[in-house]
Amino acid sequence: MANYKDIKYQFPTSAVTSGTFADGRISESSVTQHAATVDLQPIKSDVTALALREATNEASAAFNLPNQFIETFTDDTNLGTQTDGDRTSGHWGTVGTATSVTDTTLSGNAARSSAEAKFGTYSAIFDGSGDYVTTGELDSIANVITTGDWTIDYWFMEKGNHLSDRHFSIGDTANGTAPVITCCYNSSTGFNFYHYGDGSQVDTTVSGYPSADTTSWFHHAIQRDSATGKIYVWINGTYLSSFDHDTSLMPSTTSLKFGVRHNSVEYFDGHLDEWRLSNIKRYTNTVNFTPATSAYTADGNTTLLFHFEDTGLEDESALNVNATGTLIQSANTVASAKTKVGGTMLYKDNAGTATLGTDLKIYFSCNNGGAWTEAASYNAITPVYSTGIKQVRLGETTCTSGTGVIYKAVWANQASGSKETQLHGIGINY
Repeated sequence: MANYKDIKYQFPTSAVTSGTFADGRISESSVTQHAATVDLQPIKSDVTALALREATNEASAAFNLPNQFIETFTDDTNLGTQTDGDRTSGHWGTVGTATSVTDTTLSGNAARSSAEAKFGTYSAIFDGSGDYVTTGELDSIANVITTGDWTIDYWFMEKGNHLSDRHFSIGDTANGTAPVITCCYNSSTGFNFYHYGDGSQVDTTVSGYPSADTTSWFHHAIQRDSATGKIYVWINGTYLSSFDHDTSLMPSTTSLKFGVRHNSVEYFDGHLDEWRLSNIKRYTNTVNFTPATSAYTADGNTTLLFHFEDTGLEDESALNVNATGTLIQSANTVASAKTKVGGTMLYKDNAGTATLGTDLKIYFSCNNGGAWTEAASYNAITPVYSTGIKQVRLGETTCTSGTGVIYKAVWANQASGSKETQLHGIGINY
């Protein structure tokens, strides 16, 4: 006879015609002793990272989700205190006041002219015979032109069609014995870009330029992409071609000249206006664009900018990067008191390499800035964006209880050309 414990009874549910069964109860201790503790912070951070990426893709300025806030710096709507820095083209970084180069020298009949100007009242004019402008030694140019991404763009108007009208030249004055770059508009072949150095020379001709005339302004853009190692060329916003860029032939100590080749031959006959050197790619490789419809303004990515409005053509300017800066989100009232904040941020090493927690710190407050606590940790999320923008998970941080959840970003050790850290987006969850 089987043990009664082994006997199983099957009671047909169809036999139950009325009444109810008592609720079955399982003790709390029987459940919790077998349940693993779940840390939801990584899940929250991943959701915030996805929301931040979507906000970036959709070019949203900022928006609130349930228990989350996303900022991608497309406008100033939710930016509160901004000290020694500014929002520029989808990111925030430290910038200072514009500076001017004071050692500009005019040679021949080079001067400002009110006869033609793309923007403003004046442009620089050269007569094609002994005219040029020298800015002197500018190591800041070498810091940009030899490494990373850069863009040179400007406007020109031909007054005489010559075979080699040099618009500008960057490098030492020796003829082909020291590194130099120079370019011109060649009326018979198009754009010429020259590399010189240690007796070596690379002469690149890009065809497809429209025929220059003596009454039209042309926009010229030359851009280097460090990822591809190539230089890309546009005329009037129309993409023409690309070619390899030999960094070994780039100048390390430089002078900048307008209207002439580096060794004072092949002069330009015409006008130049709005010449700018940037330490970023301003345009998308191989893609057409619409040239600027107003005068350039210096931003945190401008290394040098010439408007040619001053009598000595010395009104060139660029925005320095301040060593320190602070950004604080504007007040943000939430539905209930919070004591925990975490999130995700996007940042870029525009120059140098930032140490998070030193060169860039993120703080949280749950009482609209009454008390601040630095993010508990900075943990990289891989892979990074193709543009070099990095994702970092901001560890869950305990803050003083309140209904005003905001962030603060603090920069230190920033310096033009050597360490520039840009905050491209931040999402916080609470």
